Amino acid sequence: MVTPGHLLVLPYEHVTDAGAVPLLSALTMAAASELVAELPSASVSTSQGRPATQSISHLHLYVLPRRADDGLVLPWSPPLGAHADKV
Repeated sequence: MVTPGHLLVLPYEHVTDAGAVPLLSALTMAAASELVAELPSASVSTSQGRPATQSISHLHLYVLPRRADDGLVLPWSPPLGAHADKV
């Protein structure tokens, strides 16, 4: 588990990645956005292509509920202990 309560949002129709069918990708993001609206803090993430860490050839978005102390470090996160308002 990435963070407690995390889930995947994906379309029923096969779509290789977020760039393959932009309208379907946007609808999938809209579904993820509805879930995020219920959370106090969250990250939404997807990847396109192996260099961007896509390991499954089907569009999927991660909805990751977040807490200040959840320990999840994303590649673009400030260093642990840094305050977002100082980065």
